Amino acid sequence: RELARTARARQTVLFRAGDGEVPVSVPRLPGPWSESRSLLGFGEHRQARVLALTRFPAAVTADWLGDIARCCVAIAVHLQPVPAPVAASLLRRRLASMTSAAAVEAQAGRLIDPQLDLAAETAQQLRTELALGSTRLLRAQVLFALAGDSEEQLLRTERRVRSLLAASLAEGRVLSLQQQQAWAACQPG
Repeated sequence: RELARTARARQTVLFRAGDGEVPVSVPRLPGPWSESRSLLGFGEHRQARVLALTRFPAAVTADWLGDIARCCVAIAVHLQPVPAPVAASLLRRRLASMTSAAAVEAQAGRLIDPQLDLAAETAQQLRTELALGSTRLLRAQVLFALAGDSEEQLLRTERRVRSLLAASLAEGRVLSLQQQQAWAACQPG
């Protein structure tokens, strides 16, 4: 819930996929509108829903949102810098947790999980770069605004977006009971 409430960025500018530098506007909710657990209804039969990215893709390429953007009314990417001391503390805790898990696995005579080993190595590298001031951490929130003329059309669009996310090993979830705030967070401003 905090994600949807605090998602307002200082400035949000949205661009339509493939249009380069042409800003777009996200439809504001016309009155009257209704909100259910995971759906916004407005106008005669128009339905809307916002998905939040809950797992990032295994690899992020320059156009990883390209195909998804063609299915969405808007995609909002909110970035918030993490203060260096907070980031260092976070990385220290994660590194300690991963080192502890690896030690338990080794003590039990099991092979160390290669993903855990790689994650620990990456966390150590990030911690070093953060200490040197050559990088900084950002909190990222990605919201996908979907709309349809009927609930059936909205569900088709949602299935398409979810399948495109799954193809890149990413995952999106509906923000339950937060649709109005999430839609507002997709507004430019």
